[in-house]
This record gives sequence, structure tokens and C-alpha cells, in this order.
Amino acid sequence: MISDGEAIQSRLRNRQAALAFIRRTGGCSRSDLMRELGLSRSGVNHLVSALLEEGIIESSSDGQGSRGRRGRPSTYLQYNGSRGYVAGVDLGHGHVTVALADLNGNIHAEATERFDVDHDPVGTVKLARTLLDGLLEQAENPVVQHIVAGIPGPLDARTGKMRTPTVLAGWRDVQTFELFQDSFEVPVTLEHDAFLGVYGEFTRGAGRGCDNLLYVKVSGGVGAAMVLGGRGYRGTSGLAGEIGHTAIPGTSELCRCGNRGCVESVVSMDTLRRQLGFAAGKTYEADEFDVREITDVAGVRILSEAGWTLGRLLAESCNCLNPQRLILGGALGAYSQTFLEGVESAVTRFAQPAISEDVTVCVSELGTRSEIVGAVMLAAERAVQAASTGSERVNA
Repeated sequence: MISDGEAIQSRLRNRQAALAFIRRTGGCSRSDLMRELGLSRSGVNHLVSALLEEGIIESSSDGQGSRGRRGRPSTYLQYNGSRGYVAGVDLGHGHVTVALADLNGNIHAEATERFDVDHDPVGTVKLARTLLDGLLEQAENPVVQHIVAGIPGPLDARTGKMRTPTVLAGWRDVQTFELFQDSFEVPVTLEHDAFLGVYGEFTRGAGRGCDNLLYVKVSGGVGAAMVLGGRGYRGTSGLAGEIGHTAIPGTSELCRCGNRGCVESVVSMDTLRRQLGFAAGKTYEADEFDVREITDVAGVRILSEAGWTLGRLLAESCNCLNPQRLILGGALGAYSQTFLEGVESAVTRFAQPAISEDVTVCVSELGTRSEIVGAVMLAAERAVQAASTGSERVNA
């Protein structure tokens, strides 16, 4: 016999699963929920009625769930994203971006400013708060339920501190989570920026419909993140995917971490921008450089070789993970077809044949917006979870 406590927990799990499915699919019918949750029609009707009564979801008869079917249209269930707002913060090494979104992850306002993030953590967070305050004022000061911020460095999820003092040098010994929490005064979640990139692609970009993804951000730095079995994978302390400072045999370029031959020292945007400028006899400024404008023979060769170098490393990752998609993001990865082709050629050459047949190498559908989209999507997910359980607990 099931106890009252077990029955309550079962209903709570069904409620959370139903909301997650409705949000993940963008909307569904009651029949879809029956198949997904394995519940009876009466069980689903009871669950849906409660969610409709609370205003958490909305129903209509003209949704995609009824298109192409004969007979009376099915009731189409959608999450009511207008019930609240969330915010996302994307920190690059030289910029701060803040976005305000509804609970469906639709961005309503956004602001970006250049800033030296690496060496000024207090100033970085202060700027993020200032940008958010400006967006809130434009939107007539709605209440923000949750904030997710992406950090471009090895943040330990257990301690809320940076693990490598030579990356984001100014953040050493800073209690990063407390710094954000005290500034924003609403529930905050911190994630590695590459993880937000893969989450953005998984929910709104090139990874939709795939359960196993490897995302690699190639910009001012190089980082990777994974979705495995339909869930984000962070590792023991949130540091999974820290490939930027993996040594590449046969290279000796000095890296900002103090070592030589790291991936970042060979294939990051800053490194290649300098090489491309030297080959072309000109200086490419960081704020104005667009890799899509590189068409000269020497420049194309530099980008192709850089893609090949990174692809050799990623072939080993593909052998370990067997992903469906390998998605390239960031200012370099998302916009250079030549770089993409170099990566794809190396993965085909060095991954196991069966592995390379399974994986599709592609660029991000969201371009350089993968991280900010992932931030607001994850913030909305956390806000929905809190609403569905009545809990305000946040995992730093």
C-alpha cells in the first residue's frame, strides 16, 4: 500500500515531468503527455486541470499538436511564459552581456558593454547589475525570479571559486557565487560559459532533438561542454570540458596560463587574428575583426590548419563520447567555414570509422548568442522548477 508521503512525491514528480516536457517541446496535447508520462487519461486530465487552474500553463485549440489531424482539434498545452521574468548574464574575457527574458526563454531586452572581465571581478558584477537595472527600467520593473551567469573560466561548482589562478587572474580567491548573489539579491546560478553554449544549442539551436552533443566554443579562449543522454554533463566539480589548456604535441607557443603548446595558444581567436594579420601585412583590431572576411590564400590555409589541429583533439573526444553532433560556436567556430572544414576533415581522419559516421560536425545555429540564450533558458528552467516545487533552493 502506498503511503500518503509516497503519493505526494509521485504527484510532484509527475508535475515536474509534465512541465519539463511541455517546455521542452514548446507545447503538446494531452495525448502526448499520456505517452510521455505513462499515465492514464484521467491522471493526465487531473494533472493538467490543476496546472491550468494555477495559470502555469495555457490551452488553445489551434496549436501544432492538432495540425494535420482529422476530426476535432486537440487541446494544445503551452507553458505560460508571461507569468514572470528571468535574466541571463554572459561574461566574455572582454565583454558583459545581460538579457531579460520571459519564462519561455524569449528575450525581451538585451544590453552589452566592453569590459576587462579578466582583471576586475567586482567591476564586472557591478556593470552586469547596472545593465540589468537599465533593462528592468525599460520593461517597467518586472520581478526577476532567477538569474544565470556564464563564467569564462574553470569555476568549481562546489566552492563557487575559480580553480586556475592564471585564467581570469583577477578572480583568484574571490567568492564568486557570493559576489553575484549579494549584488543581484535574487536566486543566482553560475555556470561555465561553454555549458550555457551547449544548453542554448540543445534547447534552441543546432542540438535540438539530439541527446548526445559536444559543443566547442572557439573565441578568445577555447572550451567545451556536453549533453549526454539528454542531460547536461558537468563532471565531479563542474569542470568537465576544460580543453583549452590541453597540451598539443609538437607545439611550443606560450599560453597565458604559463605553459606552452596549449590549445588556446594555437587555435583561439586572438592567436589566429595576429597570425592572419601578419600574413596579410595588416593589423586586425579585436573589436573590428570578422573571420568571414578572410579569403586570401595564406589566411585560408591558416584557418584550415587551425581547424585540423583542433579536430585531431576533438576526434579523441568523439571516440570517448560518441556524440550525434559536434557543434562549433564562438566568434571563430561559428563563423568560419574554412575552420569548420578543417575540424571536420580531422575528425573524419582520426576518429574511429563508426564514430565519425555517427557524428555530424556543424556550426552553431545561434552564432555568438549560444551562451546568452542558454543562460536565459536555464534561468527559466530553474524558475519553473522552483515554482513547481514551491522551493527557492538554488545550486550554486
